[in-house]
Amino acid sequence: MSASKRKHPKNQSKSQRNVSDRQLAIEQRITQLGSQKNNEFGKAKFPYCTKRLLLAFARFIDNPHAYNGQLHDLNYCQSIVYGLQKRQRETCVKVMVAMCCDLEVETYQIGKPKLEHMDTITHKTIIKNYKACWGETICDKRYYHTINLLKMADFLVIDAVYLQDRDLLANLDLQDEDLPVFTRKQRINP
Repeated sequence: MSASKRKHPKNQSKSQRNVSDRQLAIEQRITQLGSQKNNEFGKAKFPYCTKRLLLAFARFIDNPHAYNGQLHDLNYCQSIVYGLQKRQRETCVKVMVAMCCDLEVETYQIGKPKLEHMDTITHKTIIKNYKACWGETICDKRYYHTINLLKMADFLVIDAVYLQDRDLLANLDLQDEDLPVFTRKQRINP
């Protein structure tokens, strides 16, 4: 490889790039979760294409202006003057990894695909995925704040929000099929 090609940031190895230890650890964990042989479960948490997307998104931690400003909306979603702090960017990446564990790749919807519809998952499931992926817990305030950041930047779009409250409907004489069942669909913008 010529010396001129080696100078380009994409052609440099990870040790030559100015990468923090936290970003390097997150990239290694994403690689581990996305590979079948290095994973303790014996199965990858997400497919190869999602792993590549998450590894690219992990570069957002140290370089929020990467990819020609494509992540500008996320970095400046709180303030047009000050971008997100490094810790906030790191949390965004970690929560995105936890959500991608239940991502349906063809439609970019979060949930469990069924034959005729998507079964949705709860926020508690994503928080459990976070704990399983990263080996640490995330407090509810930080989690919901990160979800709100992703919504403000249009990285996470909620198509519909529906609720089901069995306690209110317990007094009614309805069968389970007749109960108004509502689902929540979340989708990640590609």
